[in-house]
Amino acid sequence: MCAEYGRCVPSSRNRVADPYPWPTLFCGLVAAGTLLGLVAVFATVPAVVVGVVVLLGAVAFIAGAPLNARVFALAGAAPTLASATNTSAFNVGNSLGPALGGLAIAGGLGLTAPAWLGVALSAGAVAVAFVSWRLDRAETA
Repeated sequence: MCAEYGRCVPSSRNRVADPYPWPTLFCGLVAAGTLLGLVAVFATVPAVVVGVVVLLGAVAFIAGAPLNARVFALAGAAPTLASATNTSAFNVGNSLGPALGGLAIAGGLGLTAPAWLGVALSAGAVAVAFVSWRLDRAETA
């Protein structure tokens, strides 16, 4: 997975997630977890962390396209409701992540704890995506 740069990074027309939704999703989630791990490991090297965080910003958008496409594919007659629910789910994640990271720091786990927590959450997202992929394969088989 992710052997080719072009399969991981959305093209200018955002056509990667359409033909390859599951590989794009898995690639984005694994890349995010890997980059968060690098942030934790190289936390004391500012130049590395800055570069990794820039890449993390780009990678953060990779998983969104296949997730949105999947939601719309399953939405049926309620695409507006599905879109609103999907956006709400993203916003819950955007709120819970920093809150959990703050709790980890406040709990004495150190300043790299939020990055390690992100690695764990990314691994959990990969597991959930894997189950969804298996269910999708079973439906189409």
